[in-house]
Amino acid sequence: MIAVLCTGEFIVSYRRGDPTVQTTEYVRRYQANGVPKGSTITVGTNVGQLGGEALIYKPTGFFAVLTSQKSLSGGVDYYFRHYDNNGNPVGPPQFVLNNSGSKTIYQVSSNRCGQYALVYTQSATGPIMVREYAYDDVAFPDYQVSSSTGLSNENPWIGLSSGLAITAWTRYKPSGKDQLYARRLLTGAFITGTPPVTVCPGGSQSAVIGRPGIPGYTYAWSPTTHLSNPNVAQPTVTHPGGTISSSTTYTVTIGSPCCQRTESVVVNFKPQCSGAEQAQRTRIGLGEPASCTGQPAVALVRATPAQASAFLSGSW
Repeated sequence: MIAVLCTGEFIVSYRRGDPTVQTTEYVRRYQANGVPKGSTITVGTNVGQLGGEALIYKPTGFFAVLTSQKSLSGGVDYYFRHYDNNGNPVGPPQFVLNNSGSKTIYQVSSNRCGQYALVYTQSATGPIMVREYAYDDVAFPDYQVSSSTGLSNENPWIGLSSGLAITAWTRYKPSGKDQLYARRLLTGAFITGTPPVTVCPGGSQSAVIGRPGIPGYTYAWSPTTHLSNPNVAQPTVTHPGGTISSSTTYTVTIGSPCCQRTESVVVNFKPQCSGAEQAQRTRIGLGEPASCTGQPAVALVRATPAQASAFLSGSW
């Protein structure tokens, strides 16, 4: 497998050995001019390991390898193994799924911003499913892009841009022409605000906004008014005191060598909290970022993907 950055740098994965006995999976990184970058990385050695299935190369230089290996409980387990830009493992392997019930991962696609998605089938005649991952490797809930019809859904594919996921598959018909279907979906990577964060003078004077930062990305918030630091992923927003009552939409631009994206959150500045809100103020002193309502103040959540109807692309 091979994956390429917008800078021209690329990584290659390969394996050696007999899958019925033992294989070893390797990754090698290269500069844009083809000169090796760092040493060869050993992903894993295992009895019966099937090897690498996909590569994800992020704009920060971090990368992930989708690997599969025989499960002790039967079938095959799929994992993402994550690495930093120096080739060091980041956390334990991230379990994806077990292929029990004939589940099969067909393809993984990524975009310039470090988001990625995989398409898999629940069974030979079951629905086609898509799972997206944000640039911080957090998975969205799986969603279904085709129904179970009793007919075989074959060779599903997926392509991912900054805002759309495109899936396509063929449907085999024992009699008559096979059919090619496709579906366009808004990606769950679009971020929408929760009910606005509220801050007011007193114990609930401050709240933390934004999501945890990822090494290699830059963060720039606008406007900068009432923020502790506009150049971090999670600044603290503070009520200036007095009787100020207003709402401000804070937008963060998340930058990397290959991509820029924005996320927004609305903050309401209130002159005072209600009685119910006052009861939550003590949480602030415990180091738990909370809004005036006592709800977590990280006010960026993933939107539910808006699914368009599948359309018949052709038959033969």
